[in-house]
Amino acid sequence: MDAIRGRSFLTLKVADLRATARRAAGRLPVLLMNSFATDAPTAALLAAQPPRPELALSTFAQAISVRLTEAGDIFTGADGHPSLYAPGHGDLTDALRRFALAALRAAGVRTLVMANLDNLAAGVEPAIVGHHRERHAQMTVEVVRKEKGDKGGAPALLDGRLQIVESMRFPPTFDQDAIPVFNTNTFVLELEPLDRDFPLDQFCVKKKVDDRDAIQFERLAGQLSAFLETGCIEVPRAGPDGRFLPAKDAEEITARRAQFEEVLGARGALEE
Repeated sequence: MDAIRGRSFLTLKVADLRATARRAAGRLPVLLMNSFATDAPTAALLAAQPPRPELALSTFAQAISVRLTEAGDIFTGADGHPSLYAPGHGDLTDALRRFALAALRAAGVRTLVMANLDNLAAGVEPAIVGHHRERHAQMTVEVVRKEKGDKGGAPALLDGRLQIVESMRFPPTFDQDAIPVFNTNTFVLELEPLDRDFPLDQFCVKKKVDDRDAIQFERLAGQLSAFLETGCIEVPRAGPDGRFLPAKDAEEITARRAQFEEVLGARGALEE
């Protein structure tokens, strides 16, 4: 489904990054992490685009895992084959090390911005990157004020350090609304500290596949904060400077179209 003006999330994200590069009079390397199901189509879509001298676009694929039944057996789909899935954005560092880290080093890249494609407001903001670099942080987490019904990881002190703690990891008696902000899953990361193994937790997630319950295990990139020197920066959710407008289904896309127009228009991403 298109986001606005007959344009996909991917083409709008690329346009936003291109506008950022033009404003900075620079060139941005852009890496798109895909699942096994989307890697080839994404590469084909990028290849069909006109040359973009402001951007260096490339793709890389994350790992593949196999769903299980609740009894722990391999889950087979309606086609009789094992049901495969991509294990979540917690696979970022492993996938980078397999496919992209050496090339980034060779290109002189020192700092990465990680953002979800379905959050069109999460672009590269030089002021936030500058704040991160000035603090000499290894990881900076963008957070926003909570609104009614918001769920997600929140910054909390755990084992003596600031970490992003997912909602299911808090004690049942803890009032999570006592923390007024939560994680947007947009991070600024230093490249060099990522070249190591991170013992991220595997979270059990139940999914409906072919109208049956299936189990998959996912890791979350926010837990990198348990191992990296981390700080948070509060950003606006919406408005011309907004940075958190996620849309995962048709209903959310329809509801947010005016906000997409406002944010991307303010950045000059809709001019091409």
